[in-house]
Amino acid sequence: MVITYKNLQLTENSEVVFSLMTNLTLEASNCSSCIQDGYHLLLPIIQLASLKVHPILSDCSEIANLEILQLMSSMSRSRVGRILNQLTSDARHDVQTNLSTVEEAFHLSLLSPENVADTDKPHHDFKGIVTDCLCQAGVDINSQKLLRVQEQTCNWLLSCEKDQENSAPISPSDVNQMILKSLNELTACSIELFHQIGQILLMENPREISTYGTRASAIKNLTKVLSSEVELQSTKFADFILRISKNNEETVGSQLLQKQESSPEFISPIVTNIYLEASNSSTYIEDGFQLLLPVIQLALVKAHPASAGLEG
Repeated sequence: MVITYKNLQLTENSEVVFSLMTNLTLEASNCSSCIQDGYHLLLPIIQLASLKVHPILSDCSEIANLEILQLMSSMSRSRVGRILNQLTSDARHDVQTNLSTVEEAFHLSLLSPENVADTDKPHHDFKGIVTDCLCQAGVDINSQKLLRVQEQTCNWLLSCEKDQENSAPISPSDVNQMILKSLNELTACSIELFHQIGQILLMENPREISTYGTRASAIKNLTKVLSSEVELQSTKFADFILRISKNNEETVGSQLLQKQESSPEFISPIVTNIYLEASNSSTYIEDGFQLLLPVIQLALVKAHPASAGLEG
């Protein structure tokens, strides 16, 4: 498929498209309005890839982060293939060996346990773990938006628990709305973080070849931490809803509405929906992580001495 954009003939594999996309996303990295403007500029190009958006992301900037990440991934995969085709057989074998190391590091089932949040613990150092993973990945990214969402959610739940201790009325519906909002925001922030990581990988100066496997493992650990945080939050909120529903049932003189919202017929679908949305969020985060594989592989290929001077 070919489209005309600003008097340029563009295809999905066009080098002009790739450069335009990376430059616009780099400029927009710290500006929500810039992301939206860049998204509208890129929309005709994004349509080349027939990209689809998960309904959990509704804001324009969130959709932009996802679609540009998908486009990064698609174009990076194509460029890797074209560069490999230009190498000698010996050089290609060496590069492919390094690419395989990175690909193996992207297997979530092979996760290193030291940086994974323990969902059996009531609290964990989410900020410290995220910061450590980003440091090991070699990417200088401001993760304050993600950390703020996580902190606000934890503080809101602590506030509700204190209200419960003081016998203040708490609606299971309100708690349900809060956790769904939190899962939505955590997922969106995770995709934005992957988008920013992709930008850095594409625009940075080449690193030592041996570092890319370590960086891939660090991004994998970050992904598992994010997925674990989703599981931790959903479990905490589901348990809290069950506790307040039981408490409302047992409280003498509870209002009729409170008793209705505490019935098993009302609570069971809410709890089930929380775990369903948490599962969707985790899957979505892990899918976003997988989109980074071709991007980091392209960064590795461009850093390899055998590909010096070659363009995909």
